[in-house]
Amino acid sequence: MTARKIAMLFTTMLFIIVLAGCNGGSDEEPTIAPTEESQPVVPMATPEAPAGETPTSESTAYPAPPTATPPGAEGGYPASTPQPTYDPYPGGLVTIIHPMGLQCEEAIFPDLSAAISSLEEAGIAVVAAEEIGLEVCEACGCATSEHFRVQINVEDLDRALEMGWQR
Repeated sequence: MTARKIAMLFTTMLFIIVLAGCNGGSDEEPTIAPTEESQPVVPMATPEAPAGETPTSESTAYPAPPTATPPGAEGGYPASTPQPTYDPYPGGLVTIIHPMGLQCEEAIFPDLSAAISSLEEAGIAVVAAEEIGLEVCEACGCATSEHFRVQINVEDLDRALEMGWQR
């Protein structure tokens, strides 16, 4: 025999041995039902509760939070909206705001000092002032996002509202 035939025979024999080993030699279909040959299952021991503790029927969970009901809901009163206080702090001060101007137009007040000086020219004493940014629409004619927030005496509120300031 030639070396080629011997190599071919060796490869074929090796292939047949591998197939026979992987087959398992059983032609029966596997069953789901247990057979008599299977080993009985040994139950695992479960730990017992400590003897010192006795179970109670009380719940150990947190109680449910109470549901809030608005005042007067039980009596059938109509819902009311609270009115803002006009003098919430001692000293009689009120806060007013005004936008810097309108979008796509010339600014009404170019800066905070111009807004303060317009109020002081009208005889309104300014206690505190700051510039704030608010969310506004982005279209021509809408107020700018820059607003001036000023604190004045409550006696001067009517004059400031006439000048276009808002509470």
